[in-house]
Amino acid sequence: GDGEPAEYSVTLAKGAVKRLGADVDPQGDVLQILEILDDGLIQAWNEAHLDRQVRVLDQIVRVNDVEGCVRAMAEECKRAKLLTLTLRRTMSVWVGETFK
Repeated sequence: GDGEPAEYSVTLAKGAVKRLGADVDPQGDVLQILEILDDGLIQAWNEAHLDRQVRVLDQIVRVNDVEGCVRAMAEECKRAKLLTLTLRRTMSVWVGETFK
């Protein structure tokens, strides 16, 4: 239905920058983004894709083909050179505020 949170995906390639640049908190079988750090892959993605930015409190539901296990997803983030993250947008209380 219309009330479902939207899912979207981002593709991050490790080059000079190798770290995701996010503080995440395991929430069941997803990783919730608590903070987006400067100088990481997610920050670089956000600067380049203003229409599809990763936001604080979004949840990472899949990393490449890995889902359902936060430990395996975190390992994949470290291991893989190319990361396709599937995220779920959460309608957070921060909408409408500048929350960095």
